[in-house]
Amino acid sequence: MRFKLVHYFNVNTETFQRLTSDKNLQEYIDALPNLAGREDLERWEDERYAHARIRVLAVGLIPKEVRHILKPKMLTWIEESVYDKLNHTFEWKIIPYYFRQYVECRGTYKYIDEGNSRMRREIEGMLNISAPVFGRLIEQYIIQHLKKNFDAEYRVTSNYINKKLQQESVMT
Repeated sequence: MRFKLVHYFNVNTETFQRLTSDKNLQEYIDALPNLAGREDLERWEDERYAHARIRVLAVGLIPKEVRHILKPKMLTWIEESVYDKLNHTFEWKIIPYYFRQYVECRGTYKYIDEGNSRMRREIEGMLNISAPVFGRLIEQYIIQHLKKNFDAEYRVTSNYINKKLQQESVMT
């Protein structure tokens, strides 16, 4: 199942990259309600690409009907990502610790300047759960929560950017 979200920021792409690469932003994102923790496993970059492997532990709302099958520790995965600095495109892939043979999840973030210090972030993704009968239902449920999490992350990031811009304008 495919999904797409679009968010707008009141900065250009260069300013967005500069402000969101600040490690302090990660503290705010780590405080999101459905995130129990993130751990950098690897990071490396060259002139054009930045690569990362991050372990993520989510705290999702597991429906009562499946709690005997799906335990909280099963909501752990590795996120592998590559950021193309030239094209402002971020490709990511989720590698679950559990049910790996049944789950495929990947996508892109695209950062697009719209002029007048405005930028559009497009998130496109695909989630496929290979499970007879309930696969599509599980995909819909997870995507519903993914969208809520992306929207919450957008609000945190947007507020952080606005706060940093205000601090910078006071300093100049």
